[in-house]
Amino acid sequence: MPRFGNTRGAVAATDVLISGDVLRVVHGGLPELRSRNVADGLTELRARYEPYRTFLNDPPHGNRLVNACLLYPAAQPHFAGRHFLASRFGYAPFAGTALMACAAVWADENRAGPEDLQEPLQFETATGAAQVKLSVDAPQSGTATWVAPMPRVLLAERVFEVPARGKSMVSIVSSGLPYIVVEDSELNVSIDDIEQVEQAAMSLSEAVGQEKPVAEFGVAGEHARYLVMVINSKSKDEVPVVWVSDRGESARSAGGTGALAVLAALQTRGLRRSGRTVTIRAPGGAFQCRIDDSSAIVTATTRLVARHEFLSPPL
Repeated sequence: MPRFGNTRGAVAATDVLISGDVLRVVHGGLPELRSRNVADGLTELRARYEPYRTFLNDPPHGNRLVNACLLYPAAQPHFAGRHFLASRFGYAPFAGTALMACAAVWADENRAGPEDLQEPLQFETATGAAQVKLSVDAPQSGTATWVAPMPRVLLAERVFEVPARGKSMVSIVSSGLPYIVVEDSELNVSIDDIEQVEQAAMSLSEAVGQEKPVAEFGVAGEHARYLVMVINSKSKDEVPVVWVSDRGESARSAGGTGALAVLAALQTRGLRRSGRTVTIRAPGGAFQCRIDDSSAIVTATTRLVARHEFLSPPL
């Protein structure tokens, strides 16, 4: 049986570092949910527990590098737990890196050995079951592979007019979240100039959203505006990227869904072959991604970096 902490009292959390992203997995002191259904639970979290989310992510407990997620005990047999994203940007059904982090914390909490990790760990999310294959390489580190839904290229190589910046050719990909994928050269910026990348990405997101609203593709539930992946595909060895949020904030990580969106866009353009593993590298670290005709996976190393006990959560 999982040894999760109590759902009342102090908040117990473990921070996991994955490719430059710090995921705060909360597994004790969780908000009490009336429903065991995960989709209804997400609705309940949004309606009743917004202060709890900000408590986890904002100072003095968090900072701009931290994104929290919640790991509840499983409501159904054969699942490792119920997973929700509770990031700086809001509650959401899931994130690839957060799923990987939950797997690492589950293994640590349950002292899981190789015999316990022969099969992928399954998690309940508001969008259905999700799988992570985990290997533990050392007491605080391992390798996680998220078995991801197939990304959908919603729009390929479409040119948009961006006010004061000219024309930019982009692809729009849904990999769990809606992303614009664009070359830095299309924005007339260098991928190494983060401030310029952020400004250009926001202008692009606004321009694309006016002509092609997120709602038009039926993926507007979590974000009113597109997230943007600015890339440079010139290198044959890896693809440098900068992830920019719908608020114009860049991240050190590409994120699991963001990395997949990049690869899907590149394969559609014929710049990467189907079935080949590709390194997607953000400033904080890299993901290994592969998409073939029927499956998609994202692999990264995980490292447990801190354990917390926070007092007086605003429940």
